[in-house]
Amino acid sequence: MSDERKPRSFDFKKPYGKYEVPANVLADRRRASRRKGSMAKLDELLPRIFPKAEPEDAILFRVMAFWERAMPHRMVKNARPVTLRKGVLTIHTTTSAWAQEVQLRVTEILDRMSRGVPKARVTSMRAKSGPLPERIIPKPKDELRVVPMARLPMALEVALENIEDVRLRNVLERAAKLSLGTVIRKPPDETLP
Repeated sequence: MSDERKPRSFDFKKPYGKYEVPANVLADRRRASRRKGSMAKLDELLPRIFPKAEPEDAILFRVMAFWERAMPHRMVKNARPVTLRKGVLTIHTTTSAWAQEVQLRVTEILDRMSRGVPKARVTSMRAKSGPLPERIIPKPKDELRVVPMARLPMALEVALENIEDVRLRNVLERAAKLSLGTVIRKPPDETLP
C-alpha cells in the first residue's frame, strides 16, 4: 500500500443540512473564497465601481429636468431638449416661431444652464421645428405656499411672553404664525425668473 494513495481520513464535525460535511472540505471552501492580496482602500475601489464621467444620457436627463423646472410653462409646452452632443444642445420646437424665440433667448438660456446644470457644459444651442418628443417628466403642479398669520391669538401671545429666552420666544412665535397661517396654491410661473 505504500505505492497507492492512502484514503483521507475525514473528521466529521460541522453539520450541513441533513448531512455531515468533513472539516477539511469546509477548510478548502473557506480558502477558495478568500481573495489573495491585501485590502484595498475604499477611495481606490469607488472609481472602478462608479466611473467619474457621467454618461451623456444621464446628463441629458438632468438638462431635461432643469428645462422643466426653470423655463416658462409656455416654452416647456412648445420646446424641449432632445440631444446633447459635445456641448451642443438641440431643442425641438412646435413651430418655426418658437425656434426663433429659443434662438433669441439663447444667451439667457445658456446662462441658466451653466448655473443650473454645470456638469452639462452646454456651450451652444440649435433649435429645430418639428414634432416634439413626449415629456418624460410630469407636468409641474401648483405649489403650496403658507401665508403666516398676522397676529396670534391672545392666549398664545400671553403664553409666549412667559418664555424668558428671547431667541426661543421668537422662534416659537414664527413657528406658530406659520402653522396657524393660511395655505394657498401658487400657479406655475409663466415667465423666466
